[in-house]
Amino acid sequence: VFTSGATEANNLALKGVAEAAWERGDPRRGLVTLASEHRAVLDPLQWLSRHGFRLTVLPVEADGLVDPQRLAAAIGPDTRLVSVMAANNETGVLHPIAEAAAICRAHGALLHVDAVQAAGRMPIRLTELGCDSIAISSHKIGGPMGVGALLLAPKHSHIPALIRGGGQERGRRGGTHAVPAIAGFAAAVSEIVAEDRLGALRDMVESAAIAAGAEPVSVDAPRLS
Repeated sequence: VFTSGATEANNLALKGVAEAAWERGDPRRGLVTLASEHRAVLDPLQWLSRHGFRLTVLPVEADGLVDPQRLAAAIGPDTRLVSVMAANNETGVLHPIAEAAAICRAHGALLHVDAVQAAGRMPIRLTELGCDSIAISSHKIGGPMGVGALLLAPKHSHIPALIRGGGQERGRRGGTHAVPAIAGFAAAVSEIVAEDRLGALRDMVESAAIAAGAEPVSVDAPRLS
């Protein structure tokens, strides 16, 4: 689903799940997320918590990562949705999304992933990660500003529209498509797929640092290079 950016994509995923629950009479009202999430996730979840949903905000560990056991313990029979970002925008830590997805599936909860900082820097494949929705942004990967996307798993494709007023995006997002921006988004994605530009830059910097006598730096948690 093409959107105006990742903020809208996150809102569409989170509020869309809530509206779908209301429409179907699903009694589950539990939401779980991390304290280190971006405001584009925390704000809509906090809004939902003021409108009949119960929000649990988990702290991260000293290394910046979510503890999978703590995550599993926070998900109960009432939990409808869990939201965990792929890569933190401030620390760069990479959360164990595939493990989080397995935990959510075992408990019958949906998993939404804000992958804005991860897209273009690591493989982001919805089926391999096992999550139900992923938000990405164009300008974070070198494309134009003003366009993003929400990737939806087939079982999650019934999500209702956040913006109404037309049947665009199969009824999930009303409004005329920003075709030039979308085309630029696609071009940026194509360039990343064709050439690991960031990886080449990282290797160049690392090689120069080693040649200058720099010592390798180790971290306790997986991070974006």
